[in-house]
Amino acid sequence: MLFRSLDYGGRQSREFKVTVYEHPRLVRADFDLKYPAYTRLPTRHIDDTRRVSAVEGTELSAVLQLNKPVRSAKLVARDAGRAEIALDVDSTQPQARLRAFAPPKSGVYELRLVDADGRNAKLATPFTIDVQPNRPPELRLASPRGDARPSPLEEVAFTGTVWDDFGTLAYGLTYSIAGREPVQVELGREVPAREKREFRHLLALEEIGAKPDDLVSWHVWAEDIGPDGQPRRTQGDLFFGEIRAFDEIFRESQDMSSDEDEPPQSSNQRGG
Repeated sequence: MLFRSLDYGGRQSREFKVTVYEHPRLVRADFDLKYPAYTRLPTRHIDDTRRVSAVEGTELSAVLQLNKPVRSAKLVARDAGRAEIALDVDSTQPQARLRAFAPPKSGVYELRLVDADGRNAKLATPFTIDVQPNRPPELRLASPRGDARPSPLEEVAFTGTVWDDFGTLAYGLTYSIAGREPVQVELGREVPAREKREFRHLLALEEIGAKPDDLVSWHVWAEDIGPDGQPRRTQGDLFFGEIRAFDEIFRESQDMSSDEDEPPQSSNQRGG
């Protein structure tokens, strides 16, 4: 605050009071990220940032350093809903605090500040929050490829891989013969995050009682922890195996034998 008078033509004006003020503004923002328990990730601190990326369910906390104390501070979403998040402020401290906010989706939020004299920030500082989904496990069945027509004496070889962004609890194979209860076979447990785990399994059709003309179905599955903190099962595509009849197998065997026994014919034959 400054008191001044003006001199002009040998005369002096009354005193004027000159005050200087500045609009409230953000100086820096430091974030802490508390990840959901299923991720098994430690809390992370990020200094001076305007962009945060985290898996869904993560709680964000932040300390915003300002150039001056303010009367109010809030984050306002830019989307159609214009949701508002009030920040904690202290009239004696140039700070605003965000406490345990779990963003439901990705979005851009603008920081709105109002100082003790009702002045707004000249510019609304944007914060970008990227919410990444908790992806279900990825299952790949390399063999058998698609539907099959095995004999009742065959062993069906299952091979494939399982992968998950935060790890799987268990994975396996479920098969069923039409008219019977499904049978679940657990092939492994506790795959670490982002590790691609291979699996193999032989299904002996004779041992499970498969008969000619039976229809056997199968699919692979994996369990992880979903965004609600509860176990979640993901199933692969459903495939079928139609068990061949014995007479079909016999005819196929006979055809192969005939091809092997038939002598090769010469292309240069001479008449008698």
